[in-house]
Amino acid sequence: MASQLLRVMGASVELMDVRPAVTIVIPCWNETPVFLRQAVDSAVSDLSEVIVVDDGSTSVETIACLQGLPVKVIRTENGGPARARNLGAAAGTARYILPLDSDDYLGEGMVQALVSALDADPDLAIAYTGWRRFGDDEGDVSPPERVSLTQLADFCVINNSAMFRRSAWEALGGYDESLRQGFEDWEWWLRLLLAGGRAGLTPGVIYHYRVRSQSRNQSNHGSVDALVATRSAMLRNNPEAAALIAEGMISSIKQAYQQGQAQSPLAERAIAELRQWARRFGRVDGALNRLPALGWLWGRTIERR
Repeated sequence: MASQLLRVMGASVELMDVRPAVTIVIPCWNETPVFLRQAVDSAVSDLSEVIVVDDGSTSVETIACLQGLPVKVIRTENGGPARARNLGAAAGTARYILPLDSDDYLGEGMVQALVSALDADPDLAIAYTGWRRFGDDEGDVSPPERVSLTQLADFCVINNSAMFRRSAWEALGGYDESLRQGFEDWEWWLRLLLAGGRAGLTPGVIYHYRVRSQSRNQSNHGSVDALVATRSAMLRNNPEAAALIAEGMISSIKQAYQQGQAQSPLAERAIAELRQWARRFGRVDGALNRLPALGWLWGRTIERR
């Protein structure tokens, strides 16, 4: 908690800053009530002000749940999670901002740990944690201790629920609201690092990330359109970093091409032919040397077995 000194009739009086340290913004659209309440319960603390942004929910159950929450609720027409996060951030007053999806929840001690990390290091632009996947899939994810610009331009290794400074949000304009389909958090993390500062892991605490087969995030991960929209926003918002972003785009294209080739009927046919050659000739070295692309596919085939 910050403090300042005030001179009163010649004496110094210490005034404590009673504002919360972090604004936790929870966008919500037709969320399952039990998930929403779990998210809110995990966010409420002495350090936080919690703001739920109802992004045009139509579910009777969700609306009833929203009316009974013990935190501030902002209602707006549906505009997507980026706009909802910006609205919630604008309604807050704390020096830090932490987005939280309405079906996830914060681990014990996470808010305090992230606040302490940002307080201790003025050069730290993003404080993030590892996360635990649960629901339709399970497992712990341990991101690297530091994330460079090159790494982030290539692939997003920071979860959507990481803490950053309000001053940076105000200076950079917040999330790109055009990304209704796409990875608005990835674009935002890249823009934050391009503006200066570092992204660092806060160990010892975790974020709980619910995996749902029908979620927006799962749909985005399977969508070329979402990736194209995100890369386009990166270029539009950061023209001075076009070369860096282009390198990341090349990596994305390579990964998508390799994945597509490995799964396509053409690839399966080529693999079948290689197996036939192997049975017929015993060795396929000559064929692989003459046809590098088939060599790559053969390597993929060996990896699968």
